[in-house]
Amino acid sequence: MSPRSPWAALAALCMPMLIVSMDVSVLFFAVPFIASDLNPSATQQLWIFDIYGFVLAGLLFLEHGLIKMIGFPGPGPETLPPMLLIAGLIETFGGLLLVLGLFARPAAFLSSGLMAAAYFIGHAGGGFWPSANGGEAAILYCFIFLYILVAGPGAWALDNRRTGTGRVTMPA
Repeated sequence: MSPRSPWAALAALCMPMLIVSMDVSVLFFAVPFIASDLNPSATQQLWIFDIYGFVLAGLLFLEHGLIKMIGFPGPGPETLPPMLLIAGLIETFGGLLLVLGLFARPAAFLSSGLMAAAYFIGHAGGGFWPSANGGEAAILYCFIFLYILVAGPGAWALDNRRTGTGRVTMPA
């Protein structure tokens, strides 16, 4: 074990804490200011929280694709078998489309199917429990993307502009 390994492990363990601190910062500091400016109803304020989660899920999904495709932000595989190449393409472009809210429902449909396939092909054979077979992230992504498919991408998605209405509305 090299002397840098414990530091890398510590950094990896601290990353969830960074994400939680970002969540708390947005939740407690930014949302009250957004709410005072927009004066949203309770349902509309829920959509503000949902959009934040959608963007975060899209960014993390995009990161998985970028690692496979170009080796950024971490080292990726030297060569990709065809199935992983297709997965990397769906993760990269699906994540980008979900972040932008552009063609979000088709992107969510493909991404959800990819994650369901990833779970059953890559994880389910390792045991019944997702925590034991390493499939928690695949299940979470699958159901987050199913939610986006059903509920829509949210009020500030580019899909609202693409449809030609030019209106940015929040669901009632």
